[in-house]
Amino acid sequence: MTIDYESFHESLRHHLQKRGHGGQALVCRHTGIPRSYLSRITKQERRAGPKTRKKIAKFFGLGLEEFVEIGRRISVGENPDAAVDLLHGMPEELLLQRLTTAVRKEIATSRQLSKAQLLYEDIVENSRQLIVRFDQEMKVSYINRAGEQLTGQERSALLGLPLPELIQEDYRQELIRKVAELLGSGGSFCLEVPEKFKRNWLYLNVTIFPDGGGAGDKGQLVGFDLTERNQLLDRLRFIQHGVEMSNVPTLWIGDQAEIVYVNRAVSTLLGYSREELESMHVWDINPLIPKASWPEKWAWFEKEENVLFGGQYRTKAGQIIPVEFRVSNLRYPDGRRYNVVFVRPLGENG
Repeated sequence: MTIDYESFHESLRHHLQKRGHGGQALVCRHTGIPRSYLSRITKQERRAGPKTRKKIAKFFGLGLEEFVEIGRRISVGENPDAAVDLLHGMPEELLLQRLTTAVRKEIATSRQLSKAQLLYEDIVENSRQLIVRFDQEMKVSYINRAGEQLTGQERSALLGLPLPELIQEDYRQELIRKVAELLGSGGSFCLEVPEKFKRNWLYLNVTIFPDGGGAGDKGQLVGFDLTERNQLLDRLRFIQHGVEMSNVPTLWIGDQAEIVYVNRAVSTLLGYSREELESMHVWDINPLIPKASWPEKWAWFEKEENVLFGGQYRTKAGQIIPVEFRVSNLRYPDGRRYNVVFVRPLGENG
């Protein structure tokens, strides 16, 4: 058989459209055809090989000749549903066999889709993230359980609420503006806002569906609670400010003796700028810890956890000053470790 590829493509496009969203995925799952390969065939970027053509036709319950004939009839403007006459000459036994196979396939597919839909709905409903869908008027059409927990409001009070009213008033115009930019064409954007009821901070990922003028939902919003993160950042800023403004010279040292951080007091003590110090190593300012001895010192610091000992620093001007070091270990969950060094100059207080 000489394949009429244009007719084959018309038939493939017709049958995939009848399957609706997810049609390509079903074909790939049941035939073993790679999804990228089928996608390129559908876009006419390449031609399907003989085995692939037969697999596709068989999936839709047709022989290859019948499958191509349906495409030819579409090309000349005929109703493809009238192509059932292609089966008229088929033996009854074979016709029943095809019909039974097709029915079983439809039942199996329907069950899979139903299970997938139920699983999706369960995941959405019980997600820890806020999930909201909204209609053409930007009113809440669905909100999951996390929405009730996050806002402290009953779901019945949230349904029908204009979407912008879920967040604090100062941030609503920005949300409305970003939604308006994507109407019709669709797309997504992110926004960090405080919500209205408990003043929790949310990171919003808003998706606007294309062709939003039709029936159904216009878009979906997924909100991630940033409250704890922001509170932690506030505490960290407070601690960082305290360390930076402290009169106690403080350094962070890495495992290769690199100086990771110094506060203002270190710069004042040694006469170097912060940028200069954070490009140096311990042995550049401590004459009693040469480069060769660093591995031994690092191991000792790790073993002792918290140590207090006397030593020396060399200033930018070359002056040697006696100091007392208190070194403790700072450990991160991912295994990183730093030495935090608190310095007390001994020259000032004897």
